[in-house]
Amino acid sequence: MIRSQSQNTSYSGRSRNPHQPDRTNSIQPHAVSEPAHVIEGPSGRILCVADVRGNISSLNKLAAENNAKAIIHTGDFGFYEASSLERISDRTLRHLVQYSTLISTQLRNKLLGPEQARTPAPANTSNGPGNSLRQQVQAHAEPLLSEFPYLLDGRLKLDVPVFTIWGACEDVAILERFRTGEYQVANLYIVDEAISRAIEVGGVRLRLFGLGGALVLHKLFDNGEGNATIAGGQGTMWTTALQIGELVDTAQKTFDPTETRLLITHASPGREGILAQLALALKADLTISAGLHFRYGVSYNEFSVQHDAENYRNKLISSKQAFGEIWDTVKTQVEAVIDENQRILLNHALAVTNRIPPNATATGAASEEPAWKNTWNWNLPDAAHGTLVLDIKDGRIGAETKSQGFNFAFRRNVSSVAPLSAPAKAPPADAVSQAPGSGSLAVSPQASKASNGISAAPTATAAQGKQAPVGGAQGPVQPKQQQKEVQKDKKRKEKGYETSGSRSDIDGGLTSGTDGAGKSPSVASTPARNPNTIYLSQLGEALPVTQDDIKSYFGPAASGIVYIKMAYENFSSSKHRRGLSSASDQGGKKQRPFAYVEFKDEESMMEGLKRQGETIKGTTVIPKVEKADRNRATSSQAKVEKRERPKKEEIGKKDDKGKDSPVSQKETVDDGGKETGAKSGDEGIINSPSGTNAKGAKSKKERKTHYKKTSSKGGESEKEGGGVGSAPTKKVVQAKVEDSAAAAAAAKEES
Repeated sequence: MIRSQSQNTSYSGRSRNPHQPDRTNSIQPHAVSEPAHVIEGPSGRILCVADVRGNISSLNKLAAENNAKAIIHTGDFGFYEASSLERISDRTLRHLVQYSTLISTQLRNKLLGPEQARTPAPANTSNGPGNSLRQQVQAHAEPLLSEFPYLLDGRLKLDVPVFTIWGACEDVAILERFRTGEYQVANLYIVDEAISRAIEVGGVRLRLFGLGGALVLHKLFDNGEGNATIAGGQGTMWTTALQIGELVDTAQKTFDPTETRLLITHASPGREGILAQLALALKADLTISAGLHFRYGVSYNEFSVQHDAENYRNKLISSKQAFGEIWDTVKTQVEAVIDENQRILLNHALAVTNRIPPNATATGAASEEPAWKNTWNWNLPDAAHGTLVLDIKDGRIGAETKSQGFNFAFRRNVSSVAPLSAPAKAPPADAVSQAPGSGSLAVSPQASKASNGISAAPTATAAQGKQAPVGGAQGPVQPKQQQKEVQKDKKRKEKGYETSGSRSDIDGGLTSGTDGAGKSPSVASTPARNPNTIYLSQLGEALPVTQDDIKSYFGPAASGIVYIKMAYENFSSSKHRRGLSSASDQGGKKQRPFAYVEFKDEESMMEGLKRQGETIKGTTVIPKVEKADRNRATSSQAKVEKRERPKKEEIGKKDDKGKDSPVSQKETVDDGGKETGAKSGDEGIINSPSGTNAKGAKSKKERKTHYKKTSSKGGESEKEGGGVGSAPTKKVVQAKVEDSAAAAAAAKEES
């Protein structure tokens, strides 16, 4: 909320001594612009870093390594002292300890160990579970949160001038003391909305504008514990609308067309449209930001990352609409408490949010915004991971970036993963082989599965060593038979059916028809869900929600997010379409009101769980935040796989040509060798397509009798390979039965 005039100091821009006269309407340029810092010589190097997180001594080291004459810092400097500890919330304290570069890994694990979370807090304290952590940090001999106390008492000195803004994790009380003049540090210059700084170097006068704090839309009109335009509380700081307005006012009073304007923000203008609009309003030539915690520095202009100027314009329109929703909600309350001076600043802020590049003219010619191609932006990694150096000479500003980058060495230690859809492989040499000494063909169940990609029947439990004696078949299975099976499987795929041999497991990437186990994918075979997963539900009227919206919702905890799984409902159904649609297929999809958010560790997840009660996307929707139930995840995966698995009844139906699918050929004889109802028109194991043999009709009784005789010799092997997926064995057995029947008919005629 906006504080009334009685709550704020007389000059809304700077919290000076309360007895100071009101200079709002009579402020002079020198009051908002300090004398320029001059770097002697024909050239100079300016080091740009972000997020030192209290490790202030590292600035001297980095300046020496890069031969820098000055430093620009983009927030999270580490403005904390001993008294700040009592003002920091438990969540912010854990965040500071977790990411501080001053704390060793061993000490961090001790401070953030699980036993600390289980330690009960004393009854007379209100700090909650973090009380034990707070006591350990306070009792430590050296400051753990920041070296800033050393900077105050003179034990630590800055070797070169440092121009900094404040970040998202700072103590607002310390910044107020700098504004009142109570705190002063040599070579430390705070750039804010009230005071602009200038650097004269290499033939360029670099004008610095700074906007500190995290950008949170629903906090733009909340001062927290801060006075005047700055805002903060509980160890954090954020940007306000009045802060934006006063920065515009300062820029107008210090405008010089001969200067090069550099905007320093903690949040990124590439992600926050309001900051991009602010850069337009300030006519910034360069912007430097942080807040994304990347391992690489980012250098870009809007022309390089936007499809066209209209897309860039739409980005700013979207930002205007998001701010407008917040403003419409609080407008009446804000206008009731602000004074005339604050109203001027508020009007400047509203003008920024309405700053949209012009559209095409009436003649069709587009009036291009100069910033579309000319404003250059850098987003910096944390100081521990990379830096940017501006090398300025003869009026030209060069850039040198250095980044630690990602470590890809882990890939050399990870075994190769099977592709999602592997091509069909030929059966192994020992799967189809000639039986020694007998000219008969031995076909194992594994060979049958490999040839047609369908799992063996559960009843095929005979030993693999037994062979099926075949009278007229010599040598391996003919290639024509294999080609017929391939063509049949191909036709089934073209008609929309999926076989277990052609379908890949969703997560594992293994083809179920060639896995050697003869089992369809199951829930137990899928990889285990990340235990540090949050189930974000009840998004409802906030839809559609993007991954960026979810990351913004989790705030500081977003740095621990490793993966976000969105859910969509597919309406483009077809008769034979099964399985999950590809992620890129957005046609006919509707977003479902929940998502799974995976974190890198338990600490990050716990930080995310504390976001319960916050709104998302600037709406009034309050999502439900809870730890993902492992049973919910596995049951959902099981439903997906069950939908993908072909049903037995559907596979058993005849196709358009009247032929049975492979499942309909599944054992037309029972374990005892008796026929179980194969009709004359069906393509069973022992009948021909027309119901007759090669030389004439044969009675059902004779065929059954002859089949029993044949089964008594090699029935075990036939049953072993006669299930689903043993097409070569069926062909061989059928040929033997028909040849034997023909011989018996000829003998009968002779007698």
